[in-house]
Amino acid sequence: MYNLYYSGTNLLVLGAALLVTWGITFLVTKRSKKERTKQLVNNWQYVILAIILYIFNAIAWFTNDANVLAGNLIVLVTIVNLVGIKKPVVFEKQLNEWAAGISFILAGLMTVSNYSNWMYIEYSIIGILWIYFKIFYKKEIKVKYGFRGLMLSITIVTGIILYMFGSYVNTNTAHIRTNDYSVKLGKHSATISGYATPNAKVRTYLNGSEETPAEHADSDGYFEFTAQKPGKWVVKVTKNGKTDSDYTYVKKSAAWKKYQAKIEADRAIRHFEAYYQEAAEAIDNIGVDEYNTWSNVNDSGVGGSIDSTLENVQEKHKKDLNTAKLDLILLQSELKVLEDSGNSDYDTYHQYYRDLKKFYNITVNPPAGDIDNFGDEYQDTRSSVSDDIDEY
Repeated sequence: MYNLYYSGTNLLVLGAALLVTWGITFLVTKRSKKERTKQLVNNWQYVILAIILYIFNAIAWFTNDANVLAGNLIVLVTIVNLVGIKKPVVFEKQLNEWAAGISFILAGLMTVSNYSNWMYIEYSIIGILWIYFKIFYKKEIKVKYGFRGLMLSITIVTGIILYMFGSYVNTNTAHIRTNDYSVKLGKHSATISGYATPNAKVRTYLNGSEETPAEHADSDGYFEFTAQKPGKWVVKVTKNGKTDSDYTYVKKSAAWKKYQAKIEADRAIRHFEAYYQEAAEAIDNIGVDEYNTWSNVNDSGVGGSIDSTLENVQEKHKKDLNTAKLDLILLQSELKVLEDSGNSDYDTYHQYYRDLKKFYNITVNPPAGDIDNFGDEYQDTRSSVSDDIDEY
């Protein structure tokens, strides 16, 4: 029922526009001595009405629906009047009045269609009354100023009643409607807007989970917020213990997908570099200890298997070994993100991974031969990994 607030507003705006229009025609016809001028003003009065409605829209946001009526009046009445220039019978049969009434009826139906709500049928009702009293009602209209006085009374009095009742309901009940069934994300986000109980808290939910902080409707009931994720966004408002809700679907766009891929790629690179450096340090801790232990064994002349000696070193660095293993797995995951995003740096970071993997393999499984073989290969891969870190 809060919709009656807007219906009342539309009628009051129409009443004010009719008053101004008929005030203009009254003054012109009263002051002009030329019948031709009086006839022109009467024939084109509904185009004047349309212009007045457009002017109202330019200075007040709440007259948007009147634009539909104004457009219909200009098109239909202008067509009839232009035909009437060549065929005066058009005015004799009051086809311009038919055009005005039909303009009202069409405007009502278009407004109903726009809002998907039959509560906005007021223009159509005015159109039906317009045609009935102007064309079919043959008795004298016992209202001051006749037809004009009657239509002014109907629009203004009904408008006031609907406005006052609707205003009370609008302010004191829970109601909320979004402006769009669905919107598409731009590069960064999408805007969800609508109207709700004035000055009420608007709670928002994405796919069932509440988003914080809550939004707020302004004194006119308008609310607007930015959605940065796709999904079903539900908005709820509560007033006097009652809750109402509505929703808007936020859909992905090509621009948003591309931007998200860039964000994911940037995040993957940051994580890759952190895991890479951590793994390199862990592997280096193991390798340096292996080399020093092997060298000490050789210098001391103590016998025994070097394999068991290196195994002992790795056991000693078990934490470093597990860190390196985990980081290598994580690096593969980040590489997959880079590859899926189509990032141009994928090949470079894939080569970094191969260098680190080789460094790991040489350290954990030293090459056959003496310590010099291990030392040379270890130092080569160690340098490659160090260069990689310096490069990125």
